[in-house]
Amino acid sequence: PMTNVLAVVVPWLVWGALDMGIYAALTSAFPVFQGTPPEAVWVLVVFLLLRAVYSYVAGYLAGRLAKGSTSIVRIAVGLLFVTGVAAQIANWDLSPIWYHVVFLASIIPAALAGAAKAPAAEA
Repeated sequence: PMTNVLAVVVPWLVWGALDMGIYAALTSAFPVFQGTPPEAVWVLVVFLLLRAVYSYVAGYLAGRLAKGSTSIVRIAVGLLFVTGVAAQIANWDLSPIWYHVVFLASIIPAALAGAAKAPAAEA
């Protein structure tokens, strides 16, 4: 059904919109966030924390829209993870390896934690 498609696609789109929007706001407002790769380790840590929050929000949305279907939530979280892997591969030379590892290791647990907090949407 269309709700299952939405439960997979909407969290993915929201994650991307949050990431692009907040990244654009931070890099335009604060010079320390500019540069590729960022110069300061704390900047990378801020990006990791923000992206964990996006994953949590995406998981929450997936859980809410999936109406209790754990298989749909797993597909949504899997899409987030696969997209994260592709993004890290595409940008491998821009960040230290620890950043890539921590980022990828955070996607699934953060998204599943968000999904676990979501009440099933009303049918």
